[in-house]
Amino acid sequence: MDLTQFDQTPIYQLISNQSLLHPNKVAIKYNGKSISYAELVKAANQFASFMAQKSVKRNEIIIIAMDRSIDMVIAMIGLLKSGITYLPILPDYPKDRLNYILENSNTGHIFSSYKFKDQYGEYPGAIFAEEFLSVKDSLEEMPDDGIDHSEDTAFALYTSGSTGLPKGVEIAQKSFLNHLLSMQLVPGITKEDIVLNITTITFDIAQLELFLPLISGAQLFITDMDESRDGRLLLETIEKEKITIVQATPFNWQILIESGWQKKMPFKALCGGEALSMDLAQKLCSRVKELWNVYGPTEATIWATVKQIHATDPIITIGKPMHNVEAYILNEQLQEMPVDEVGEIYISGIQVGKGYINRPELTEKAFLQDPISKEPGTRMYKTGDLGKRLENGEIQCLGRIDHQIKIRGNRVETEEIEFQIKQYDQVKNAIVVGHKDHIDNMRLVAYVELENPIPVNQEPELFKVIKASLGATLPEYMIPTDYMIIQEVPLMSNGKVNRKALPAPVLQVIDREIIAPETTLENLMLTIWSRNLGLEKISMEDNFFDLGGNSLIATKIMLQVEQETGKRLPNATLFQYQSIRALCKVIENNIAESPYKVLVPMKPTGSKMPIYIVHAIGLNLMFLRNVIQLMDADQPVYGLQALGLNGIDEPLDNMEAIASCYNKEILMQNPTGPYIIAGYSFGGYIAWEMVRQLKAMGKDVRMLAMMDTNIQEQLYQKPLVERISKKLLRQWNKLLFRLGTSFSYPADTLDYLKTIYTHRYKKLLDKDYDSENMPVFMMRIADKMEHAYYHYHFEPQHIKIDQFISAKRMFFIDDAKYMGWKNLALDGIEQHHLPGDHKDMLFPPNDRIFAQTLQKKLDQLNQELANEQTT
Repeated sequence: MDLTQFDQTPIYQLISNQSLLHPNKVAIKYNGKSISYAELVKAANQFASFMAQKSVKRNEIIIIAMDRSIDMVIAMIGLLKSGITYLPILPDYPKDRLNYILENSNTGHIFSSYKFKDQYGEYPGAIFAEEFLSVKDSLEEMPDDGIDHSEDTAFALYTSGSTGLPKGVEIAQKSFLNHLLSMQLVPGITKEDIVLNITTITFDIAQLELFLPLISGAQLFITDMDESRDGRLLLETIEKEKITIVQATPFNWQILIESGWQKKMPFKALCGGEALSMDLAQKLCSRVKELWNVYGPTEATIWATVKQIHATDPIITIGKPMHNVEAYILNEQLQEMPVDEVGEIYISGIQVGKGYINRPELTEKAFLQDPISKEPGTRMYKTGDLGKRLENGEIQCLGRIDHQIKIRGNRVETEEIEFQIKQYDQVKNAIVVGHKDHIDNMRLVAYVELENPIPVNQEPELFKVIKASLGATLPEYMIPTDYMIIQEVPLMSNGKVNRKALPAPVLQVIDREIIAPETTLENLMLTIWSRNLGLEKISMEDNFFDLGGNSLIATKIMLQVEQETGKRLPNATLFQYQSIRALCKVIENNIAESPYKVLVPMKPTGSKMPIYIVHAIGLNLMFLRNVIQLMDADQPVYGLQALGLNGIDEPLDNMEAIASCYNKEILMQNPTGPYIIAGYSFGGYIAWEMVRQLKAMGKDVRMLAMMDTNIQEQLYQKPLVERISKKLLRQWNKLLFRLGTSFSYPADTLDYLKTIYTHRYKKLLDKDYDSENMPVFMMRIADKMEHAYYHYHFEPQHIKIDQFISAKRMFFIDDAKYMGWKNLALDGIEQHHLPGDHKDMLFPPNDRIFAQTLQKKLDQLNQELANEQTT
């Protein structure tokens, strides 16, 4: 054992120390937002106070069920400081499984977000992130309590269990601390590093991704769920954000390679969770700066051994134990095996977990007294992995003793799946095995023995019912994709299941009606799906995931679709449109000629009055997608994008002409009205002129919504002396404003100024700089839009404006109260104040409140219209 006397400063204090060293440095980035170390630590301390207010006490467990976000990390740090155990689960966890975990862990506390209020609101102990955010600024920072939290449980994770029920592993703060400090040394991390988080929070290795950079003064970059499973997007993120450390399972590394990754990239790669093959190792060595193979079970705090892999290595090993960790190769009598002799791998030392939550019988079997260590009370964990020690002291892992397998890096005990299948009345016995298909993809196959035989034509319906039943109790990756009826489970003479005698699995979807392709595109898609799924018979309505599809196969399919059709769609498209027919409709709708050039039906169905929202200076409508998803299902939403985004149509440079073009398409779609017009940022200027024109036509305009649109006094129309004096006054006021934001939002202000001045500097050096980040035709449209604005004269109109205003302002405006519109909107201004700043008011977590506020106003307008129609 490599004994190292690490400093025992707690994890939360190490992060706090970094905030003293680098207060304004960006600690975390996520979804276009960032937070400094000073802001992070302050928020975590406030969250600790919030937990005290909610009566969540030290050594209690709180379940975290939310999407990955900065707020999630804030909560985790605050919980560590309070000595409260966090237990992460996926937000869409099966309810039966959640209820079991609540009961088994003796907790009623759940921390989630309003996005999942329908799922968790029924639980009395549910606490939502929005509650914390609403009182955050009024909370005091919790001071250090002076208590030694090293023995407190840092986090608990539920893994698949061989007894038919999941088991919760408890990891002490001292174990987690040792792991992080050891990883700081080997493979190593510095404050200049940027670490990518792609792993689901329920996976133990995600804890390393989140906390290692923060205790080291490095930067953490969190990806969202869609991005983490789209290899092309990940590669773009790694390059754009200059990521220096990436950790992933072999499955996810394969996704990146299948996404077209060829060139060498300057980052350190960590690979673990499954066995690293020689083939994958060779591919990675040629593409990354360094490759490290890491090994360890959750019960030994994430990783227990580490080894740098080189292209010249003759074999792949898992290396040697980390600091203060020991690894043994033992026989059944717990005696050490000689070099090159196969035995079971045991992990000993400070990183061994505390055991399984309220499962003493399982803890006793897996967590044993170390018979070799000279330190009294030392425990070791029985991994169930076979291995041998080589002459150089490194360990080679040789697979499993039992039937545990890995599905996309997730540990799966097949006995748990068998237990759940056997709960179905008609099932007498069940055996689940892992089987690799033609592309080396691990699939779960369920062999089912029935109490009474059923006709063959009834088997498909039975399998559907079983799958649906499993979906209520098991995570998606634990549900078998293939099922076979067997007469009886084959047994050996000792009564154990003879798995070798099971019939070879037929990896084919269960019988159903085959709907044939009808178009050239569907035929092409059928060929692509068949090639990648290894199936001959696929119906146009078959579900991709029911056929055995996963993220890796999705990556291959979408890449080949792009190559064959020229249409690039994100992998997330396949997760939304899961059949060939549905996917083809998406592609056809993209390709098909539309009567509209600027009007985009983003959510065209519903009985309420539609709202028409004009693009910002970014020209497209992607900024709307979050808010639209959160609005009522019955609320139609149309977007207006800039003319010329197809690269063909000539863009307009006159505000009146732009508004006329947009109105023309609105009137084509909705000739009679009434009309609700909105514009975000720059789009507000266009929306103003659109409403002016519609009212001049006698059209019924019910609302003009300005979404954070500011208008400055047009000084170029003033005499020279007045222009100069007003500009000088504006610069003075701007300086005062900037001083204020520097105190209120130091990290955000620094980030904002850095972005602005970097852009100006590069623009000064290279007039074509902007075109590096925006296609030439889009630059041309943006230039014409600016020309239209500067040559448009805003005059007072009998128009009422509904202003949707962000609470946090990072740039100076002359009229902070009315944003310059008070003297122009003669029919008055109604204001709606919203959380966030200009750039993130439409994105999580602010998007939900924005959508609710906007929908409330729209519903009011709809009610007024209904009242008019009944009188």
